[in-house]
Amino acid sequence: MQSIALCDGLLFYYNLFMKKYVYILELSDKTFYVGSTPRLEDRIIDHKEGKCLSTKDKRPLKLFWYCCFNNEKYALNFEKYLKGGSGTAFRHKHLE
Repeated sequence: MQSIALCDGLLFYYNLFMKKYVYILELSDKTFYVGSTPRLEDRIIDHKEGKCLSTKDKRPLKLFWYCCFNNEKYALNFEKYLKGGSGTAFRHKHLE
């Protein structure tokens, strides 16, 4: 769904629903970190620059996998799932 805004005589189209990414990072100690964000590229840069406490001491790291959701609730539920035991099994079976 999109909306239109008028600013200084210019029309702007924007999404009413923000995309949300769920991502998995592979850390230097071969463990994985699961997170979510609306701005994937910026968040990966933050991780790589050591701005995130949870991954700061486990660099270098790399983006292992990501998925985009149009619904924030679904994204957060899937992130929670990936952080649990069933999600870990899912990752081992389908992503590694």
